[in-house]
Amino acid sequence: MARTPAHESLETMTSRYGERLLPVTFDEIARSNPSRLYATVAKSQYVSDGFQDLSFAEVARCVDNCASRLDDAFGCSEDNETVAYLGLPDLRTAIVFLAAVQCGYKACYPKDEGGAVIDQS
Repeated sequence: MARTPAHESLETMTSRYGERLLPVTFDEIARSNPSRLYATVAKSQYVSDGFQDLSFAEVARCVDNCASRLDDAFGCSEDNETVAYLGLPDLRTAIVFLAAVQCGYKACYPKDEGGAVIDQS
């Protein structure tokens, strides 16, 4: 994936604790402690099926894959443009956010007031 000006400026903030952006902090943890637990998600819609732990390294691979797809589809944003994601509010929301920032975009999560689209996804 191509490096963007936004990504370059993120890297310069790595030592400024309390002033770092979430994607920078996420990347630092994924590199320094890849097996650290990021999330525990249900294996299916039935809780009785159990749960699966996801590490920072696993989620980082998802973020990188999503960022690569954004880059392939739209290229990297030079103007901090907006990408929208409409779907269930689950782990994918965080992945899209981190991938969008990685590509120089800001993420928007439009709310369907009727709930029809989200209820059916």
